[in-house]
Amino acid sequence: MAKKKKVRYRCRVKPSCILPPDVVKGFYERDPDALKEAEAWVEKNGLIILFTNHRAWGQEEVKVHPDGYIYVEWCGLPPKRDMLRWLAQSSPEYVVEAANWKPKKIFAVYAEKEISFDRLV
Repeated sequence: MAKKKKVRYRCRVKPSCILPPDVVKGFYERDPDALKEAEAWVEKNGLIILFTNHRAWGQEEVKVHPDGYIYVEWCGLPPKRDMLRWLAQSSPEYVVEAANWKPKKIFAVYAEKEISFDRLV
């Protein structure tokens, strides 16, 4: 049996970016049926949606946690070039400074906000 890798990095995802419109309202209201449907939807489609919108690189896990939020999780840091691109999409004010930052600092700044697709570069 393969040993499961430990999640070391996590970002919260805005539910309306991943879930279908008919599930979003129930998810926000914490309706048990909507939460089950959301969990199944995220498990099946979450990574595909994030990857398609250039917010993931394919090695992540996307899931609904017991705390009621959707997270994308990594066992190791994503490549620096990808994190710089993601940071440019979510916090463009940091792009110039971030080129000289270490990967952990880039991720820390990126993870402060919910992942959404409001701005795409």
